[in-house]
Amino acid sequence: MRQLTPEQQRQIAVEIRAERKIQAIKLYREFTHSGLKEAKDAVEAMEAGGLPSDLSPGTQGVFRTSDPSGGVDESTRRQLAAMVRAGRKIEAIKVWREKTGDGLAEAKSRVEQLAAEPGTYSTLEQRAAMQSKRGCFGMLLVAVMLAAVTTLLVFRSLGVLKSLAVHVGGG
Repeated sequence: MRQLTPEQQRQIAVEIRAERKIQAIKLYREFTHSGLKEAKDAVEAMEAGGLPSDLSPGTQGVFRTSDPSGGVDESTRRQLAAMVRAGRKIEAIKVWREKTGDGLAEAKSRVEQLAAEPGTYSTLEQRAAMQSKRGCFGMLLVAVMLAAVTTLLVFRSLGVLKSLAVHVGGG
């Protein structure tokens, strides 16, 4: 039986996190040339956060789904936070799923946790406040223009403008 490479361990971990246990067992068997029972026991140990005897001690974190970082490196977390700040939460969830192999619910939960971290939404809130201010100014501008047009139409219908033009023109 052969040792698993880090890439093989990652592939199995992806299947475990996606709750595709049978596929994980198949991969384990393919990679190690082990029997069904041995592969099943190893995958179950990985699922439980344990470490099969043929894996080196440094690989234990690969199989732990309770890892607070979710198995995502810091640059990916920054990328995901930027997506959330830009209002692209669904895209961030898709990227999380691709990187970790998590299911939809787990990925959504992790991205929401990431979004709740300090500073993630501050830019979004600032942008929303600016858009709100711009919206208020726009509404005020529309109201002033509407009032001016209404006043012009009222004066016109009353003939005030003609009499004003006669007085101003000196006639």
